[in-house]
Amino acid sequence: MPITTFLNDLEKKTFVVVSDKELNELFQEVRKIDNRFLLQERVVVYRRFLRKPIISTVYTLYFDYLAPKSNWDIQIISLGENDIFGSGSNKNLVCAYFYGFLSGKD
Repeated sequence: MPITTFLNDLEKKTFVVVSDKELNELFQEVRKIDNRFLLQERVVVYRRFLRKPIISTVYTLYFDYLAPKSNWDIQIISLGENDIFGSGSNKNLVCAYFYGFLSGKD
């Protein structure tokens, strides 16, 4: 059973560009084929006791399979065993998913 969520129009507009140049180029190439993909970028700070915090960028990939009919039921695509309930994936997993998508669309 897929995990779904609701995104408003503002979120949909902001989830079409990411700050990482390499990932953004790949993402825009995927969106040329199917513009229903959305990508959320978040900076997460892991605070540790008596140590420097770890700063990490995580990505959540969404697929708007009912677009443009509805804002309801936007699927969260889980990319690996550590991405539980769309909590976030690293850049390598997102790039691998996009390369796999592009290789299947030839």
